[in-house]
Amino acid sequence: MKEKKLYRDRPIYVRVTEAEYEQIRTNMEVAGISKMTNYLRKMGLYGTVIKVDFSDFRNLLAGFGRLTYELNRIGNNINQIAKKVNESDEFELEDFENLKIEVERLRENQTQTEKEIIKALKKKIRKLEQD
Repeated sequence: MKEKKLYRDRPIYVRVTEAEYEQIRTNMEVAGISKMTNYLRKMGLYGTVIKVDFSDFRNLLAGFGRLTYELNRIGNNINQIAKKVNESDEFELEDFENLKIEVERLRENQTQTEKEIIKALKKKIRKLEQD
């Protein structure tokens, strides 16, 4: 089923002073909205526009990059072990023990990163609720 496109056919015209216009422009920039139409529509419909700064989450999300790197390393180790087993029908227990340690370290890092992200999100939500 095809989704209906939103068609806005009711124009609204508003006259403002130069000072009011500049204040609206400033508020748009603070809110991070580039089109005046979008800003005025949101303000008219919802009464407020809240800009949430997620820049402090960048470092936390970088942790997922580290986890991905480590996961790739573990995958490479598994492939090397499989190749050894296929070539010689022998494997060393030490290889599996090292892999087990790496997987456990990855789990710990993932759990820690998740906790940090949840903590930061809760802090951000509390701050938004106070404002």
